[in-house]
Amino acid sequence: MFNRDQVEYIVGVAKKAGEMAVGYFEGNNFNVSRKKDNSEVTCADIEISKFIGESLNKEFSDIPVICEEGDLRDHSFDTFFLIDPIDGTGSFAALKTDFSINIALVKDKKPVFGLIYAPLFEGGKMMFSNCDDEVVLETQTGLKVIKAVEEVEGIKIVTSKKTKDEQLELYMNTFIPDTEYEVFRVSSAAKFFYVIEGKVNLYLHFRPSMEWDIAAGHYLVELIDGELKKLKITQDSIALDGKFLYNKKDYLNGPFMAKIT
Repeated sequence: MFNRDQVEYIVGVAKKAGEMAVGYFEGNNFNVSRKKDNSEVTCADIEISKFIGESLNKEFSDIPVICEEGDLRDHSFDTFFLIDPIDGTGSFAALKTDFSINIALVKDKKPVFGLIYAPLFEGGKMMFSNCDDEVVLETQTGLKVIKAVEEVEGIKIVTSKKTKDEQLELYMNTFIPDTEYEVFRVSSAAKFFYVIEGKVNLYLHFRPSMEWDIAAGHYLVELIDGELKKLKITQDSIALDGKFLYNKKDYLNGPFMAKIT
């Protein structure tokens, strides 16, 4: 969807947004309030949202920007940016480093570009899709194109810090019974780093999520032959339930699983 210069521009916007987030984080100079849905929001979310929106509008004036903290909620667009200025606001507010900045492009209800930047997580790292539809991982050691993920030994799962043990047991008993597994608990789309870097077999999310939480990671996982599928969960059962489409009412997603096939 984007040429090299455009990708570099978006990466630059994300890095500047990351600098802003780190400034608020390290200075601990932000306030926390509650939105109508009772979720947390900080002044850092608002300022970073404004910066990303204005920066993308400057370069891509024909592409609307839908942001978690923005006012635009028009579902008539076929193509639009989908932004989470700080994913994992709870962690950010608690001065935990596993928060991220998510930028995705959605076209015809599917993500076609993805970028996740976690400026402080594990020393700071970013992954994004380049102009050749490859996944690029940037860490303190430099850039690396990831075309495949090596098979993970054993069963390793990354999930939310709020995931209940009995939910994990239900999934495992349904799909991979009689198997021991190791669990990593991380906030935000930073969990997708564990999938892309081959640290886990599964990313399991059993709570509702928003489209801007996962669109970027969804696209990046699919670029390296992975999949992200909906989960249908009842009190005593769990099943795969097809693929997500984007631009839904209220931008609300249900539970899901992601893995490299």
